[in-house]
Amino acid sequence: MRSSFKLLRKKLSATPFPTRAAILSVLFLAVSIADVAYFLRVASARENAIVAENSLHIADGMPQLLGDELRIRQVLLNLLSNAVKFSDGQDIDVSIDQVGGQVRIVVADRGIGIARDDIAKLFTPFVQVGTDKDKRSHGTGLGLSISRELMALHQGTLELESEPGAGTRAILTFPKARTLPQ
Repeated sequence: MRSSFKLLRKKLSATPFPTRAAILSVLFLAVSIADVAYFLRVASARENAIVAENSLHIADGMPQLLGDELRIRQVLLNLLSNAVKFSDGQDIDVSIDQVGGQVRIVVADRGIGIARDDIAKLFTPFVQVGTDKDKRSHGTGLGLSISRELMALHQGTLELESEPGAGTRAILTFPKARTLPQ
């Protein structure tokens, strides 16, 4: 696994790209995934289907990010995919803002949540947590570990905050050194 990350490190590009456009393109893809999931749930005869209430907030004047746009999109898509999977595509909030010169992207859901003791385990390759009942969608257990490594390659961080039954917040932070004026 580490050799794969070394290969990524060699191939990571560092070009400026507009934060807003990159985020929106990934969100449109994720919204399409959520819409399909919602349609399938409704079509599977749920009488009292709940309408999804998702939100997006992008602060004005967001700087460009300096990094590998493809890899950052990969991280965002993974986080949004997880939010859709573990919240049935409902009540997902995405916010992008600047805090102390850093760009912060938060993907929050009100899904099944994660026990505090299990959060650190999720960043270990091939590890999944929760009960079989919680694992609605099978995966490899690589998404969060790869995403965290990709953020580290951008000198950024990926942190999770969660509570069982209340949902999860995935927080990406890019340092000021990875931002450029609009």
